[in-house]
Amino acid sequence: MIRDHYGLAAFRSRQQAIYFANQLQRAGVRASTVNTPREVSLGCGISVRFDPAQMAKAQSLLRRTNPTTLIGLYDATRDQRSVALKRVSTSSF
Repeated sequence: MIRDHYGLAAFRSRQQAIYFANQLQRAGVRASTVNTPREVSLGCGISVRFDPAQMAKAQSLLRRTNPTTLIGLYDATRDQRSVALKRVSTSSF
């Protein structure tokens, strides 16, 4: 069984998702925009994927930028069939 582990930030706004990905990259974190998993039923369809080892840096950046359209920050694990999401934080930053 192939597993993929990553951090995921889901937004209601495509613009804020792209902005957050750029901010992570400027902070030295490898990040990319990806399709939002269907397990996150809300949003614009684009999320930001990053190395889970950089979760603390992502949380710190979210606290500083305070995006109003953040749905949540997740610890994600994908296998061949589905994505398991564990909410790390909510939009209450």
